[in-house]
Amino acid sequence: MGSSSSKLKASSREIPMTSDGSSDATEDNLIAVNSRNGDVTSLMSENSDDTMFVSFANDLIFPNDSEVPDKFETTKAFMKEYVGYTKPPRLSSEEKRARAEERRTMYLGERKVKPPDRSRGKQRGKDAAAEKKNEGASGSEPVKPEITDSGKATPNKTETSTGKTEKPAQEKTADSKTTKHDSGLNPVKSDSAKDAKDTKEDSAKERPSKKSSSHTRSTKLPSCSLPVNMQPTFYVGGGNGVSLVEAPLLGLGWKRTNDKYDERFRLKWVECKTRINYGAFKEGEQLVNHIPNGNLLTNKLGLLNSLQEYERVTMSTKGRPPRLRFTDFVPETYRFDEKHDREAFMECYKDNELWICKPTGMNQGKGIFIIRSREELDKLIEEREQRREQLAKSSKPMMTRIVQKYITNPLLLDERKFDIRAYMLIASTTPYLVLYHKGYVRLCCNKYKEDSKELSTHLTNQFVQKKDPNYKDVKEDTAWSMDKFNQYINENVAPHKEIEQDWVYNTLTKQMQKIMIHCFNSVKHKLQSRVGFFDLFGLDFMVDTDLKVYLIEINVNPALHTNCEALKEVIPGVVEETLYVTIECFEKTRKNQQLLPLNSMRNFSILYCGSRPYNMPSRPSRSVSPSKDTSTQEKRSSIPNTAAPGAPRSLHRFSTTSTPVVSAPPNLVLKP
Repeated sequence: MGSSSSKLKASSREIPMTSDGSSDATEDNLIAVNSRNGDVTSLMSENSDDTMFVSFANDLIFPNDSEVPDKFETTKAFMKEYVGYTKPPRLSSEEKRARAEERRTMYLGERKVKPPDRSRGKQRGKDAAAEKKNEGASGSEPVKPEITDSGKATPNKTETSTGKTEKPAQEKTADSKTTKHDSGLNPVKSDSAKDAKDTKEDSAKERPSKKSSSHTRSTKLPSCSLPVNMQPTFYVGGGNGVSLVEAPLLGLGWKRTNDKYDERFRLKWVECKTRINYGAFKEGEQLVNHIPNGNLLTNKLGLLNSLQEYERVTMSTKGRPPRLRFTDFVPETYRFDEKHDREAFMECYKDNELWICKPTGMNQGKGIFIIRSREELDKLIEEREQRREQLAKSSKPMMTRIVQKYITNPLLLDERKFDIRAYMLIASTTPYLVLYHKGYVRLCCNKYKEDSKELSTHLTNQFVQKKDPNYKDVKEDTAWSMDKFNQYINENVAPHKEIEQDWVYNTLTKQMQKIMIHCFNSVKHKLQSRVGFFDLFGLDFMVDTDLKVYLIEINVNPALHTNCEALKEVIPGVVEETLYVTIECFEKTRKNQQLLPLNSMRNFSILYCGSRPYNMPSRPSRSVSPSKDTSTQEKRSSIPNTAAPGAPRSLHRFSTTSTPVVSAPPNLVLKP
């Protein structure tokens, strides 16, 4: 064993290493069987997957490939049948040797198979030639290996013409450091290092490789791969209108998955964008219902900043303000946590005025209260300063607030305050497609009183109204369809205000659409645009007694509950059409087709349909001949490059021409 160990160490550089840096075949892996004729030593095969026994099992037990049973086509099946486990436990060297000898004895005893000749390749040819030469010289036959009672074979020997016994030719060079084995697993020294290398290569060819077709293991699909023949799957998270989202997609033959971590979805619909892994998003293969930086519109502070910056940039670039000023449709607003804005607000504030204070990142009327006096205002400032000092120690951010002038002369319906919930759908961002839905009307349960301390008198949110004790009795009257609203205006408001019939569907609708387009234009160059991004926003509008229209806020994840008849008529259709239009745009974009006309559009109307964002201008030629007119070249080179630095390069090439807007109401003129 000492010489065998030294030989193993000498060839250690050829032994493969495992991931933890240990060798696959060490001295512990040697399988040694003491024979009456000498030591029997073998190394585990370099192609072995799991165990030290497979190195010689197929050749030892099944000498012919045709005799290998089907269940032993893989290493794992062999180990499970004969060894009882697929991953060998950690054993000492003595235990491994004992088990190896025990298994080998069992193999030879059960199968009663003559040990195969393991000499291969060129060495086998040399052995045969030497035997024939000796046979021709002496006229005798070589002595065959004998099988002892224990099933062990004696080394091959030949007799020469002089009657002397000689070892085979491969044992003549005893000085060689490379060791090979004959059919009895006896060590045989090769003639040269070259012969050892050739034998090793031939042996590797005969043994099954890890990469061979019969030993290839099934590869697990990556978490984000989407096979073409895979049934489209979708995930719906949260509790906001789950059944309304699920029904249309199941009708399309899609399958719902409940694993929120499975990234092999075709569409994901969630309440909050934090549930979307944008890093694993596969553009052009998946759909998600939130634009990553949509808070430029949905955050109250983000919307204010976007509108103010848009007006400033338009003034500086075009020398004029935009057609619609944000002060024309947004109530007077200040950032309460910014020193400059707070000081400006304190200067303009008059005692006993009503101002409404809102957190910038919350919805459903949460955190809203009304400021009615300077005393309440001073108390609020003091509380905010204390809160800021407390959070400074814990490094937690403080949610900012805005203060907005309260609309004290709202238009009333049956003496109740109301607002209009309209929808803006960005069905595609590459290219942009923006649509409008008329929505419905939300009303308060109680009659409006300006001095009322009940928040449900001032806020129309269904979340707030449900807390009213009389809600169950009057809930059917807390939501109106736009048809009912139009009828009420025609009968009760139009005669007194001297406005045209169907004012709701003409003047009011036109103004709401102008405001939507203005808000979209203020952020369209900032929104992250990818094939598969879409978003449904809920916009809240109010009307005062002078019929002036105000935008109160833009909501992400608008409420999809259908707790009264008016909502059942509107919301399911909004969700279904949102999905159908979005999927149609998605498929057309993937095929590089124009988006319009939309076959799935029913109750939405188109506000904006533009070209692909990040359009690359035509590249000017590198040189211009002096004899040619350079006017075209100068015109091309003057085009600014508007491509964003991080614009994706792998997108499909879309048409760069704007698609004309169609399917708009006949009397409606849109000015994007």
